[in-house]
Amino acid sequence: MDANYYRHGFLLDHRTYTTIDGPTIAGAGANSTIVTGINDNGQIVGSFGDLIGAHGFLLSQGVYTLLDDPDSITGETAPAGINNAGVVVGYYGGPNVNQDPLSLSGLSRGFVYNNGVFTDAPADPMASVGGQANGISNYGLVVGAYSDSIGTVHGYALYHGMFFTVDNPNASIAEFNVNYNGTWASGINNSGQIVGYYYDIDGFTHGFLLENGVYTEIDDPNAAPTGQWTYQNGTYAYGINNLGQIVGYYYDADANAHGFLLDHGVYTELDFPGAISTQACGINDSGEIVGDFANAGEIIQPFVLEGGEYTAPGPVANSSFSIALGINNKGQIVGIYLDFGTGEQLANGYLLEDGIYYDIDVPGAASTSLTGINDSGDIVGYFQDSAGDHGFRTHYSP
Repeated sequence: MDANYYRHGFLLDHRTYTTIDGPTIAGAGANSTIVTGINDNGQIVGSFGDLIGAHGFLLSQGVYTLLDDPDSITGETAPAGINNAGVVVGYYGGPNVNQDPLSLSGLSRGFVYNNGVFTDAPADPMASVGGQANGISNYGLVVGAYSDSIGTVHGYALYHGMFFTVDNPNASIAEFNVNYNGTWASGINNSGQIVGYYYDIDGFTHGFLLENGVYTEIDDPNAAPTGQWTYQNGTYAYGINNLGQIVGYYYDADANAHGFLLDHGVYTELDFPGAISTQACGINDSGEIVGDFANAGEIIQPFVLEGGEYTAPGPVANSSFSIALGINNKGQIVGIYLDFGTGEQLANGYLLEDGIYYDIDVPGAASTSLTGINDSGDIVGYFQDSAGDHGFRTHYSP
């Protein structure tokens, strides 16, 4: 801020500072400017405030382009970043935004700006019917999936009220199969790398890594494209740590599941000793891996793999189905179990810490599933009520 308490953006290039102030609109100059992103081509995006309100801008080769989302009720638009293709993401204000003109309220909505066209991100995929929250970074960025009005599944990323879709370009839509279609985002690390899986137009499953807007296919070399239009085929990428190590599972020609670790291009098979199937779902920065396995009696229970040694903490009481889906760097594990003691076989969420299981259920929900936990104890998952599944976020403190 200067002596008049105005904010100015700047560019630092080879130790030289260049001031960046938003353009003048209808005779009103910028009184506050924030730069929020730059790509490898030197294109810059940001926000500025004037007497009219708050506006987004794109600065390319010295030329300003005004970015005002036409759907913004207040006319307030805030770009957050730009990739090397010139695609801009950000959010715009809804009603009753009366705070700092460069600080939009929680009523904002995400947008994508590409070649002069604004496209809305979903209004609230976590709250939509069929919505799930599957992973959370230490910065609070949540990833998951939701179903649209025709049944096509889309992955999403959610950050401070901004929603952006994650759609693999090779994914099918509900027109091909209403039960197995679309893109599912399942894990994220602190660098913003997202992993997940999608169903192609032939009904087969592939894992993916999304980094800097680029999708990379993840197909375990031992995976078999069997069981078209079922969940028992192909490869599922499920978790990623801050070292870029990815875990998941694949199905072989006999439709048996095997876990895998993908470490910088090298696949390692993960099979719990004596199990008939194994699924790896989460990994922390120490390389601890969690998942689930089924024994010969078809009892499904969690496992932890640490230093090459498998341990099984045992199933939750009264349950023959317990799975682990996420682990943080404190070793706290979250997952799902079915309580057969009630006779209803509904899902319950649990947190496993120091060998003790703790129930975590959304009040009033018919069932609760926990899918991810970060180092701050923020937990994401989904619950079911009479309308369907909905994503949620909560916090655990011992």
